[in-house]
Amino acid sequence: MKNVFDITEYGAIGDGAFDCTAAIQKAIDDASAVQGAVYVPAGTYMCADLKMHKNTTIRGEYTWGYKHQGSSILKLNNDKAKCLIDIYGALGCNIRGLCLDGNEKCGENIHGVTLIKKSHMEFGIEDTPTIEDCRIANFSGDGVHYENIWCFSIRHSELGYNGQNGLFMSGCDGFLIDNWFSDNDRSGMFCDKAAASISMTQNRFECNGLAGFEGKSGSYLSFTGNYFDFNDGPGLYITNEGEFRVNIAATGNIFHASGRKITDSYLSSHVCIEKCANLVLTSNVFNLELHYDENKQPVAYPEYSIVYKKLKSSVIKDNAMQNGCGKQSFVDLGEHEGDVIIKDNVGDIITDYDKPWPMFEGHMKEWYNV
Repeated sequence: MKNVFDITEYGAIGDGAFDCTAAIQKAIDDASAVQGAVYVPAGTYMCADLKMHKNTTIRGEYTWGYKHQGSSILKLNNDKAKCLIDIYGALGCNIRGLCLDGNEKCGENIHGVTLIKKSHMEFGIEDTPTIEDCRIANFSGDGVHYENIWCFSIRHSELGYNGQNGLFMSGCDGFLIDNWFSDNDRSGMFCDKAAASISMTQNRFECNGLAGFEGKSGSYLSFTGNYFDFNDGPGLYITNEGEFRVNIAATGNIFHASGRKITDSYLSSHVCIEKCANLVLTSNVFNLELHYDENKQPVAYPEYSIVYKKLKSSVIKDNAMQNGCGKQSFVDLGEHEGDVIIKDNVGDIITDYDKPWPMFEGHMKEWYNV
């Protein structure tokens, strides 16, 4: 029985011009009948608003790089589309080895992959979609947009260069491993409304316009071994509108060069966190970056390492912060409830801009031509 369906056998042409939407959709429809796979050979296939079905895979050849597309490309060709791929109701679907290209942020608020549900229990069963080995870039909206998602994974993928966020999500039970969330206009990842039970391991959140990770809400969040680098605002930014959010652990992460463009604000910080209970922020590394102003005077960013407010039963300890920031390591904005322990953090702000240190003596002098 046939269970792999090549889109070129349905008339798709990967020349970057021909509208392949109908051909690809027919391949997806036929594959779903046997819980099969749709194969996307090398080429650029123009399409929009593809609808995935449950227990179906769409896959290509994984050859993309951090700043370049790969060989199997699905590219947006409709500035009125809602998305490139819609996975609503596609329980257990898989997207693998593809480049999803938003065509230079074509249209307004168009996402790469979407799942939008009325509630996370809408189908009474976990959604369990997987995105793996994919590059999802250049969309005017979010790279991936999940509303009320229930159980999902994104692995070894890049969600970058999008007009809003790399990943927007509300829902629960997420597994994010070995991804780039890079160069998005807002945040690398944005948790809205209720977001719970999300594990983030060995990801890189870098060069985003606001934050690496931004959470308006979030409970049971685990950040382990991630790298937060060169975000315009905080690496980790949690505001928690409404009630206290609980059980948040950030351990063994590196925070480097946060707040590179947001100055004279508490958002010029590595971590800016508010209204959390059972927060553990421990065994992390904080390090600043230097740049030069128009007068070739050294300026350090971020200004602050950790800004915190309205905590309850929380611990911030055993963090290494030598040359961690330019102005003040800790900013306590108060209004806490119950015990808050801040201790055994080592290191301090940079005090001698003229003293040679490896990072500055190397590439930074070349970048700033000093």
